[in-house]
Formats: sequence, C-alpha cells, structure tokens
Amino acid sequence: MEAEKRHLKAILMPDEMILSLVCCSLEVFHKRFIPRSGLLAATNSRILFVESHGSAEEYSYEKITYFMKEESASGYKLFVRYGDVLARVTYAEGENPEAFTAVLQQKICPSIVFPASS
Repeated sequence: MEAEKRHLKAILMPDEMILSLVCCSLEVFHKRFIPRSGLLAATNSRILFVESHGSAEEYSYEKITYFMKEESASGYKLFVRYGDVLARVTYAEGENPEAFTAVLQQKICPSIVFPASS
C-alpha cells in the first residue's frame, strides 16, 4: 500500500488534507458489482480512491445523494449513491470504518445523526 499512499499524496491539491484513510475494496455497480482493492481517502474537499495498480478516481461530496452503513457477520460495508451510480465499500480487516463514516456524515449531512450499528 506504500505505492498507493505515495500516489495519493501526489494528487492532493496544495490546500487539501486527508481526514480519513482506509484500505478497502470499492465496488461500483455497472450491471454487477466489480471489486477493486485500494485506498479510499476522505479529504477536506473530496473523496479519492487509488487502486492497487495506480489509477485514481475522484468523488465530490456534493454529488453524493445517499449513503448507508451496514455491519454484519461478513464485515462492515458502506453503500454510496453518487449521482446515478451505486458503489459499495468493503473495509479491510483492521481498518476503522467508523472514523471514515463519521467524516462522510460531517461532510455530506452534518445535521443527520445515524443510529449506532448493531
């Protein structure tokens, strides 16, 4: 993941800071979910995903219309609707999904309080 971290730092804007960073699998729905592993970073201005092979994607907070967290026996997942695209984030073991979700909540809908996961 060191290569992904270096790439991530290289694409940050001068005034941009990483607020939360998780190793995960990002699955974007295109007729089916296609998983890609990498780093997902919530910054003060956008969300960045850097894949293991080096490509990067950018998501603005303004275009996220919905997100839901889910915790089950199989792990912790986050579902995000970005415009008309549905994405699923599956966190790697040992990551802190609550911190990442808290940043999203603060940036997208600070007035909404989500119930604790069961």
